[in-house]
Amino acid sequence: MNQSNLDIKIESVGGMGANLIGKILGETAAMKLGIHASNFSSYGSEKTGSPVTAHVRFRNEHDSILPNTPVEYPDILVLFHHSLLKNTNALAGITTQSSIVVNSPHHASAIRQFLRWESCSIYSLNCQKYITSDSLPINMLMLGAILKSLQDETLLSVFCDFVKDMFASKNPQAMQKNILAIQLGYENTTVSVKNSSKRTVLFQPARHVSEYGYANTPIGGILPSLGNTAENNISLSRNGFIPEFIPEKCIHCGLCDSTCPDMVFTFREGEYNNRRAMINCGPDYRYCKGCLRCVEVCPTQALISKKEDVESLSSSHGADPVITSEAFNSENVMEGGLNE
Repeated sequence: MNQSNLDIKIESVGGMGANLIGKILGETAAMKLGIHASNFSSYGSEKTGSPVTAHVRFRNEHDSILPNTPVEYPDILVLFHHSLLKNTNALAGITTQSSIVVNSPHHASAIRQFLRWESCSIYSLNCQKYITSDSLPINMLMLGAILKSLQDETLLSVFCDFVKDMFASKNPQAMQKNILAIQLGYENTTVSVKNSSKRTVLFQPARHVSEYGYANTPIGGILPSLGNTAENNISLSRNGFIPEFIPEKCIHCGLCDSTCPDMVFTFREGEYNNRRAMINCGPDYRYCKGCLRCVEVCPTQALISKKEDVESLSSSHGADPVITSEAFNSENVMEGGLNE
């Protein structure tokens, strides 16, 4: 692949470092490879769990980069979670000549078979394996997978050198972890390549037209739509760990609820120490982004950090573990993922 003329779109959520990866791609291309590059990110609130999209453009020394708008037809689409594989908004603009780089526990060929795509090149990396075992950052793992999709082995050392320069004087320990993550991401990405001679758009970008404009916007710019998080699910932003609730240790002090930024904990009326009280039922993992603030603040260790998997959730309290396990996330979040 000719990396000097590329449009890259990275779909992620806040807290995973997609914005930084966009910057590294752009700055390395401009400073180390001598090609024209631009990058920026688009997002709503700067909050862990919120959608983030990074846009990167590469052009050779003879072509200027004139657009400063989001990438609509990416040559490389990067998905930080495999459930996004069936999110049409995330897939918007991909063509038969695009490469899809995805964080998934499934081999690239299995993803192709599930999606029934005869075209597109697919690159898959199981980031969860290295996040939980080696505490490696997901964004650097994904950077390694992106470099794999560029099909140029010389780029690995170029980008590793750039990351070394970034961290060498500030945090040598972080530098070593980041370099290791890039290398492991590059080496362990599975590949299923399909070359198409014809460029056909598979998912047309949606054109959103607001129902409000200058003539009918309510006074003061008030948005009358009711806020509703009933369908929200921010579990995609977790990095492999969740708070495990141990009810017999809980004193129902409510500190976990007061420190939680996403109102994860559920309560019911009951009795504690022969007195009427609100009883903590534990976290609802659909709304938990894995920040583990509740673990830090709990005075009785009724909440502990636990690796996220089906077994660790099977004995949990609060939300039904059947619908909050990784099995649910992989199959049903945004109607995406792959069936086991």
